[in-house]
Amino acid sequence: MLFPGIRRIFSGKSTAMTKKKPIPSDLRCMECGKPIRNGRSDRKFCSPQCKNRWHNARDGRFYTYRLRILASLDRNHLILTRLHDAGIQSMARADIVSMGFRTDFFTGCSRTGRYLEYACFDFRYRISDNRVWRIARVLPGAGEQRPAPG
Repeated sequence: MLFPGIRRIFSGKSTAMTKKKPIPSDLRCMECGKPIRNGRSDRKFCSPQCKNRWHNARDGRFYTYRLRILASLDRNHLILTRLHDAGIQSMARADIVSMGFRTDFFTGCSRTGRYLEYACFDFRYRISDNRVWRIARVLPGAGEQRPAPG
């Protein structure tokens, strides 16, 4: 016979794969704490509703964290846009920080010569101890910088 186990599958005899293991009596739902009475022995939730509630609560913290970061980046971009449109390429660090600019939030950083050049989406700028300078908007796709008007 080519497949010796095939007769056992079609004969209706029980195999080790079809036997159910008993569920531990101390198994409780991670969301509501109710005992889990049926299902797999490694089950963590008593119902799909509890599973969804638990995952939504967990993911909500990360969602809020991401929103705060994006809000800071958006604020930085708005400040850089206003400075660029006003023709300002350099400003005292204390002044730009007082406008709400967060120097610790940026979308990119690279070394150009002996300076670090930071990016906030389509803007590039450099930061020293007391100045934010060389503020320029990068043309999309061209890789070149457009100086502030004026």
